[in-house]
Amino acid sequence: MTLAGTRAASPLLAEQRVEPRFLGMPLGAWVPAFMLMQILCQVALLVDAIAPLRALVRSAAYGVSLVLLVMLPGIRSRVKHPAATFVTVVLGIVFISYLHPGTTPLAGIAQACFYAAIAGPIFWATRTGVNSRQLRIALMISWSFHFASSGVGVLQVLYPGKFQPALSSYTAGLDSDYVGSLTITTASGERMFRPMGLTEVPGGSSASGYYAVLFGLGFLMESRRLRMRAAAVASMFFGFTCLYLAQVRFLLVMLGICLCAIVALMIWRREAKRLSMVISTLVIIVLVSLGWAVALGGDAVTSRLTSLTAGSPEQVYYDNRGKFLEYTINDLLPAYPLGAGLGRWGMVNAYFADKDDIERGQLFGDSADARRGPIWVEIQWTGWLLDGGVPLVFMYTLALGVIFVTACRLALSRTNGTLWIWAALVVALNLGGFAATFNFPFYLSQGGMELFLINGALFSAASRSQEFVA
Repeated sequence: MTLAGTRAASPLLAEQRVEPRFLGMPLGAWVPAFMLMQILCQVALLVDAIAPLRALVRSAAYGVSLVLLVMLPGIRSRVKHPAATFVTVVLGIVFISYLHPGTTPLAGIAQACFYAAIAGPIFWATRTGVNSRQLRIALMISWSFHFASSGVGVLQVLYPGKFQPALSSYTAGLDSDYVGSLTITTASGERMFRPMGLTEVPGGSSASGYYAVLFGLGFLMESRRLRMRAAAVASMFFGFTCLYLAQVRFLLVMLGICLCAIVALMIWRREAKRLSMVISTLVIIVLVSLGWAVALGGDAVTSRLTSLTAGSPEQVYYDNRGKFLEYTINDLLPAYPLGAGLGRWGMVNAYFADKDDIERGQLFGDSADARRGPIWVEIQWTGWLLDGGVPLVFMYTLALGVIFVTACRLALSRTNGTLWIWAALVVALNLGGFAATFNFPFYLSQGGMELFLINGALFSAASRSQEFVA
């Protein structure tokens, strides 16, 4: 580095030595701390004594994200994430939608806050100035949880009834036929709920299996220590096995998309050595884990997988989730091109909508308006359309596109050391998240908030690493 470059960097070096703090913690430490808090809230739901506080515990992470968005100070030299402006417009559309005559007042406020909490990390995680070490710690925290959850999920099938937590009161109160559909029959003929892992929802361990494979692959590529690589391989093995046993097909499809994206980036970067290691490891793990899953879960595992090829991809999707997309385009779009108002769907409606006023059609004092009852939503696109119409659909998609392109550029950069590995992982996660919008409202879930967090932290870490490149 030149003398001039050293002088220019000296204020930044001083800034790093005296890093601002919030509530006694360095700003960058709030990213792994927030990741840990999300996991502790999830684990807390497994404790029976906390059951009465379920709604409060589940919403705690969203509340903390809002607090950090408003109160967390930032390092002045931090640059904004390229998608920050687009996300700001998204939130602006949501807040304007509150004025829609179809909005249910209290539920509308909750829905607007929900959007802000989930997208908030793209702002506050970036301005903390989190570095690559803190990003790695945050990813390791998430990986450890999903590794453990997928492992517990496999144990729940291996030893039925011994490691299974109590079913959530919400799930238990659903239609008996639906609850029955959440069960599987093992190879031994025993009927049980789909593996829950460290959740209280049947099949909940499938999400952990998905993340256990991807995070495990990231640490396999990044680490040179034998123990870490062995743990990464074990994580991928249990992750795949758990996915097969849970029989959640769309996650397997998402995982395939993500793995193809990582391989494509490695080919583009000409990472021949890592590429050969990744492909050979994946082939072995996929086959061995499938064999074990069939031994535990029986023919139901293979029949569930083969159903993915029972017809064309378009037909398979249409039979499962495509009908909801068709309904959104053909029925809801003409009816609500500018949205249907906030608070009309999902758990926000269930918790905060005033059912008496809805039935009387007296919201906003206009009894002539159509009743503002709940609207059923299965996929993210329906939710976006109802909450903000075509403008929200367009801007949210554009924001996600900018986030994706930013991660791709970091993955292809050769100035960030091994940070490109985590960027490649984030590219894959972004693709998986976008694919999930066709299956459920991913970007109005904790998974969506975590993805905004990782993208913001990745951009911050990459920005800091480039400041001292000679």
